[in-house]
Amino acid sequence: MKKLLTSALAFSVSFGLLTTMDIKDTQAAAKDYVRLSGKDRLDTAIQISKTGWPTGLTSSDKSVILARSDNPVDALSAASLAGVKDAPILLTNTNSLDSRVLSEINRLGATKVYVLGSTGAISESVENTLKASNKSVTRISGTNRFDTAKKINEEAGTSKNTSAIVVNGDTVVDALSATSESAINKVPIYLTRTNNLPISLPSTVKNVVIYGSTGVVSSDVQNQLTKQGKTVKRIAGGDRFSTNVAALKASTISFKNTILVRGTSVKTTSEDYPDAVAAGGLANKLHAKIVLTHPTNTNQTVKDYLSTDRLPTYVLGSSGTLTDSV
Repeated sequence: MKKLLTSALAFSVSFGLLTTMDIKDTQAAAKDYVRLSGKDRLDTAIQISKTGWPTGLTSSDKSVILARSDNPVDALSAASLAGVKDAPILLTNTNSLDSRVLSEINRLGATKVYVLGSTGAISESVENTLKASNKSVTRISGTNRFDTAKKINEEAGTSKNTSAIVVNGDTVVDALSATSESAINKVPIYLTRTNNLPISLPSTVKNVVIYGSTGVVSSDVQNQLTKQGKTVKRIAGGDRFSTNVAALKASTISFKNTILVRGTSVKTTSEDYPDAVAAGGLANKLHAKIVLTHPTNTNQTVKDYLSTDRLPTYVLGSSGTLTDSV
């Protein structure tokens, strides 16, 4: 029987020997999945951070990334920044910094915070709270989400790379499929509209991988990139889950863990992936692949792909977000 481990127990688990405790009978049992979940999306991101950095930050940069909690796009663009800085991604409300988030930033021993987006996304009040706590704050903001993604890559230094990933910046789910590759291999993610690329990629970029079908990123965008002198490859499946599996199969990364996340928005009116957006830093830290799943139904492509997967697996979010049955 598969047993799910709550985040409260996860911290006592060794990554080398993953076992869990049955809460009902307190008998040690073999573990299949570790669920990382908090009371809300802010807390889930904190639990992810505590799992990846249980004793605090170890890199010399001592940085964390702070993204708006109700809009995933900037956080998804920050995967390469998270990889370069070995930084967790934490979430905040727009107008105030939750005390729990500030406590986690302090626990990590962070001295620098990258704030993603304009003051409309994360207010000056949040920035001032951080500064009052003696944190150095760097805000990364562009004129829109496409420009912000470009500036994130510039801050990370990944804009100088010869390879880049392009995903749809409006329907952002394919960015989740690109997160592991971006974070672990430090590949920048650039955002595009379906039929038009709003920005020019750096001249240093020679090879581009588009994630998604022509219905998501059109042939016109591919042609734009080709005219910029880029060699373009496309990774696509019949749906978002097949695209995700195709991307993982195409990767040359030797993954050590698996992260299972909800692959559909929690809202019907907008794109919202509250738990998955915090996965980039953890994917880099654990050298993990991010696998998308439908929250209530088992997708056959994903099921087939994971049928031989024996890696330690982390499930992000509550059972209300991604059901135990799946």
